[in-house]
Amino acid sequence: MNTPPLLLAAAILLWGWLGDTLAVAVPVAFVLEGARLAKGRVELTTAQQFRVADLSTLLAIAAGLAFAASAGFPRAAVLFFQWLPVALLPLALMQAWGAEREIDLRVLFWSMRRQALREPARLNLGLPYLALWIVAASAAPGRGPAFDAGLAVLVAWALWSVRPDRRRTAAWAGLVTIAGSLGYVGAIGLHDLQLWLEGAAPEWLGGGGTKVSPYRGVTDIGRLGELKMSDAIVLRVEAEASLKTPLLLHQASYVEYEGTNWIARGGTFAAVPAGPGGPWRLGEGEAERYITIQERAAGGDPVLSLPPGAVVVSGAGLRSLKANPLGAVQAAADPGFVEYRIGIDPRAADRRSPTPVDLRLPQREKAMIERVARAWGLAGLAPAAAVEAVRSRFVSGFRYSTFQEMAAAGRTPLADFLERTQAGHCEHFATATTLLLRAAGVPARYASGYSLQEWSDFERAWIARERHSHAWSQAWVDGRWVDVDSTPPSWFELEGGERPAWSAIADAWSWMRFRLDRWHRGAGATERALAWGAPALLLVAFFLWRMGRRWRPASRAAAAIGQARGEGDYAGSEFARVATRLEAMGHARRPGETSRDWIARLGPAAGDPGAMAALLALHYRHRFDPRGLTALEKSEFSAATDRWLEAASGGRRWHAS
Repeated sequence: MNTPPLLLAAAILLWGWLGDTLAVAVPVAFVLEGARLAKGRVELTTAQQFRVADLSTLLAIAAGLAFAASAGFPRAAVLFFQWLPVALLPLALMQAWGAEREIDLRVLFWSMRRQALREPARLNLGLPYLALWIVAASAAPGRGPAFDAGLAVLVAWALWSVRPDRRRTAAWAGLVTIAGSLGYVGAIGLHDLQLWLEGAAPEWLGGGGTKVSPYRGVTDIGRLGELKMSDAIVLRVEAEASLKTPLLLHQASYVEYEGTNWIARGGTFAAVPAGPGGPWRLGEGEAERYITIQERAAGGDPVLSLPPGAVVVSGAGLRSLKANPLGAVQAAADPGFVEYRIGIDPRAADRRSPTPVDLRLPQREKAMIERVARAWGLAGLAPAAAVEAVRSRFVSGFRYSTFQEMAAAGRTPLADFLERTQAGHCEHFATATTLLLRAAGVPARYASGYSLQEWSDFERAWIARERHSHAWSQAWVDGRWVDVDSTPPSWFELEGGERPAWSAIADAWSWMRFRLDRWHRGAGATERALAWGAPALLLVAFFLWRMGRRWRPASRAAAAIGQARGEGDYAGSEFARVATRLEAMGHARRPGETSRDWIARLGPAAGDPGAMAALLALHYRHRFDPRGLTALEKSEFSAATDRWLEAASGGRRWHAS
């Protein structure tokens, strides 16, 4: 490695400290830095180097798949970058313990392996690998001021090792301090800008990365063609098998219909008081039974799926809750699977009074809605009677359909549904029910969430798939908000249709991902570190064991080099001793590389440039000048070689590089 001594180890230990992964970081740092003190090297053929690179590639792919299975995106991407340096450890070990200070770029790129290069391109992995550990540390969950301080120290350390000797230390330290301070202030500014954007534009970011936004409900009303959602399992409910279904799990409600979408006007969120992990009290009442819900929040901060009568919520993965007056409850939680326990009181109800907007009809649909309401005889009915009349009419006189035709000329999609096709999906029924009840004088809202109806014998739990997402209406009846689901019950079977043969495999994969994520969240930091790091370390140990037969002590390597070249380039030349020493120091000469090109590539690592230039000049005269060297020149050549070897053995700065 071309990094200063112990710098790479410091970066690795910073990664381990921030991520509670010291059980992995300590042995990795020890093995990599220990190569500097070793008196021998592992000699690998080009084909073996290809295998090492392929091993690192396989480790990286396996890590990516494991993280995607257990955590989902985008959290899987963060975990992948956090553990990528461990996956690439075989490559780093190959260079640190190898006979050469650089690796052939063909090792890294498959596309270059079949190319015949006149001068193979080479790269020292030291600094790129150091940068990778720093990026990995930035992805650790413990990142904060400690990371900023550690980053500043590491960068200053690296810059100190390459500073010009003529520069004053005080001036150098001042410039580095100023640069670090400016970078820190800039990072704080970017963080504050992000917080401002999140606060100033809640409707842009309302869902917190989830599919459901508590601010805006986007419907598929008016979308032409087949509407088909996937079989992917999105949430699981642990409850008794005798649970009464269908059970509506409410996520969000909306009050104003614009175009074909619903808006949550006045749905300002307020914090629900409680400590981290809960319990949070959502309403009055005492919980008589509990259910546990696990759902995937791809972007974090999910809108919770709550059954009727939910009065208390708790969950170790929930940091806080906030709720709006329309019944939406959003949690602060990391991306991935979120698990929470809900206490239910069957007698509890939402008794917050309606507002004038709960009776408002959109101008575009108002005349048509009032016409249909008169035709259905809704005027003058009591709220409960109006609800039953609308529900009965839809269930008996309309049908569920996932296919939408183009609306007749001059009609809106909703008018076409009510007055012509009398066929649509749940969003048609929920929207029409809400507006018809308003026309009858009953305050109503549009609600969305899931309809829980499927029991899994395999998981011993209730499950909801993406196609089980549902919409319904909420009406103000007898001083409380009640759910009104007017979609014909046949919708559930029609949405299921013919399931493909591989659906059972997909369900098993989904269950495995859920179990992995549950374990990952419940395990301690050390357990997680060992689980993710141990396989990589075991493979690396196996690699080292296999490569042990390639190990050659420095003395044997030097003797072999001298023997190989004694009959060739350096036969009878004092420069043979220089070449032997350089090879023993790990500065191998490449195949086809001239002595002059070799020394030029090594630069400071070859010692004093003037002394080395004189040695090379004498060597080339010895080899190519027909007159050879005089006795005096041979004596000078031998003495100069002795001086160079003495300097190489004296621990000068160039020797350590």
